Amino acid sequence: VAHDGSEEYSHTSEGLVVILADSLIGGNVASYLTEAIELAVEAVTFVPLDEIIIPVEYSGDLSLKYDSFSTVGCRTELFETQEIVDSSAAGKQLTIRLAGSSAMAAGRGPVLKLYFSHLVPAAYDQQTLIAFDGYAEFEPRFSGSYADYVPGTESGSITYIPCCQGVRGNANGDPDGKVNISDVSYLLAYMFGIPSGPPPPCPQEGNANGDPDEKTNISDVSYLLAYLFGIPSGPPPPSCPTSIVSVLEIPYGSSVVVDGNIVSDEWGDAAVRQFQVGSLIVVTVMAKHDGANLLVAYNYQFVQQEYLCVPEVLIDTENDKSENWMSDDWWFHVSATDCDANGTYNVWNGCSVVQPDWEGVPNFEMVPEPPRLDTFEVRIPFTKIGVTVGDTIGLALRAECVSSIYGYWPAGATIESPATWSIGILKP
Repeated sequence: VAHDGSEEYSHTSEGLVVILADSLIGGNVASYLTEAIELAVEAVTFVPLDEIIIPVEYSGDLSLKYDSFSTVGCRTELFETQEIVDSSAAGKQLTIRLAGSSAMAAGRGPVLKLYFSHLVPAAYDQQTLIAFDGYAEFEPRFSGSYADYVPGTESGSITYIPCCQGVRGNANGDPDGKVNISDVSYLLAYMFGIPSGPPPPCPQEGNANGDPDEKTNISDVSYLLAYLFGIPSGPPPPSCPTSIVSVLEIPYGSSVVVDGNIVSDEWGDAAVRQFQVGSLIVVTVMAKHDGANLLVAYNYQFVQQEYLCVPEVLIDTENDKSENWMSDDWWFHVSATDCDANGTYNVWNGCSVVQPDWEGVPNFEMVPEPPRLDTFEVRIPFTKIGVTVGDTIGLALRAECVSSIYGYWPAGATIESPATWSIGILKP
């Protein structure tokens, strides 16, 4: 169109194809039995939207009850229509429609919060995936003036993590897990305060003396006082209840490019587990094999930005559950360099940025304040550790963070004892 630049012209053509990379992404949540569960659903959108339809499926190992949803604090908070258009408690499915007269701007952030609770007690490390890819006639849909389309989806997850970690007695739930006089004061306020103080956030921690009935009473106060101030000191609080033996079926999946970037088309076929490091760090781990290599990925979610965490993979190739390290036990560590050892751990004299026979990426620069890294990928060849498809191994996934803070999957595992590690099955 010829013009002199003083006027504005527009032209619309029908039949053009619009390609968008929009998506719905579920969060990964660790939960205790005693707390309500909030799972955020995030949307990545490149065009304005005035309607979002989100199908939700929540069937899995955990017996979950859907309670409610909310958009408070979300990008969709001002949408006038917020309704459930389909729901089946028996089928563990529902579909939510969000719509508004004013479009939601392009961007990234939460559009929905889902709330669940546990119907029955859970076993350690049980997990349910929260899927958004649709069921029956209900499919995810983004609509706006530019287009009406089906977005990509990434499932979220809810994993049961026992609230009692290590030993009992941390009645007030301090993140450091230490047992001290503040726990005694907390129990006294709970039992005798006027008004009564709050109950222990973890009932098993409040049961400091380990009574089989798991009740918190004055005997727990007496036990802690004897332990802290007795002459001689009383016995320490007993260990938290031991878990059932965790079993991880490690699926066969596609090979990955070990570059430290976790993308769904590489890791969507992996087994997923989650654990916490104190109350500040949530760790999502993924595991699979490609027929020749064990593949593990770590994704760290931080509450405090200054933490630096690195991964360690612990393998018992014979799964003999020995109390002490044997020749069939392996340690793999990824940080500024990659380190491994057979029959022992914390061996630092053979570390290298590039190992000739396995991979751990990325490595951070060894400076006084190294940058925080959120994701790691590890590839361990079967030939290095002497296993093959179909074998059953012992496996523990460890997060080592600054200030000597550690976390493990499975819950209750320790680096010192292979007997505490999970069972891993290398599925055909």
